Amino acid sequence: MNVGFDGIIFGLQRLGGISTYAWELLRRAADDDGVALTLGLPAALSSNRAAALAALAVTQARESLPVGLSRYLPHRLRQPVSHSTYYRSPLGGGKSVITAYDFVYERYRSGLARTVHSTQKRRACQAADIILCISENTRQDLLAACPAISPDRARVTPLAADTTAFYLPEGRRNDLQDHVVFVGQRAGYKRFDLAIAAVARSGLCLAIVGPDLTPDEQAILAAALPHRHRHLGRVTDPELRDIYAGAFAFLYPSDYEGFGLPILEAQACGCPAVVANRSSFPEVGGTAALYAAEQSAEAYATQLLSLADSATRAAVISAGLANAARFNWDRTYALTRAAWGDLA
Repeated sequence: MNVGFDGIIFGLQRLGGISTYAWELLRRAADDDGVALTLGLPAALSSNRAAALAALAVTQARESLPVGLSRYLPHRLRQPVSHSTYYRSPLGGGKSVITAYDFVYERYRSGLARTVHSTQKRRACQAADIILCISENTRQDLLAACPAISPDRARVTPLAADTTAFYLPEGRRNDLQDHVVFVGQRAGYKRFDLAIAAVARSGLCLAIVGPDLTPDEQAILAAALPHRHRHLGRVTDPELRDIYAGAFAFLYPSDYEGFGLPILEAQACGCPAVVANRSSFPEVGGTAALYAAEQSAEAYATQLLSLADSATRAAVISAGLANAARFNWDRTYALTRAAWGDLA
């Protein structure tokens, strides 16, 4: 089976959920004797996996145009089946697979950025023979946004935690036992404001993993959590594993995500997850996460404080480990390969 894999995402993301997804598929396809893969890459890579990509035993083709331009153009892979990692259709036709991740732009962006992104996404998905959605929630968003797409063309291929990086290590390796962890970007719909208020109400401390704090964030934290917050910066996966394993809980109050991979990563490390009861989170966290009754500081604080009971905490950790194990990249690849095979 000859497949063209459009790796445009490796020129758009240094690291992140989409590039992790693309990498997990790629490395399995490279070891698959039944797949002859041609990997299309942008002229310049921003990915932290540049060396690993170069070492893959697959045919590779580089684009010549700058990624800032080529990202909006059709890809030129001419295999019978192609799969784009970020909303590009094949030039000249051919069977195509597109992955749909979320509808953040449609919900939270405005102006030209929203128009350009949404138009490209809609056209690519409508032209694709199969659209792979990373959650059922994203699939429903897709069908609502693009009613011309037949439901049988949209399939769910969930993400997974990397179990070589995220697992329960032996013993605690930090002093975060009374800290609630917030990971990633913090603006707008991520609801960092809600995390601060919830932790302040709970009496616990807040550990922040991600970009540098803005002056406004520093001022808010100093007022709401004086001497009860720590900014840990950007960390490696092994460092994040140890943070999760040693922390009191992981807090995920986001209003919306396409999947919610940090939930699984935290659970895989034995960290109780307290999350929003919305978007894709119930299908990811299953019955193992603790869900806030509403998007309020009180609701999150209530769930956080329930973990002070040792029996409750042990049960949530055990359920989380089992839940994280429900998802694995081999299954994601098998579902993706089946989609390629249906078009070959």
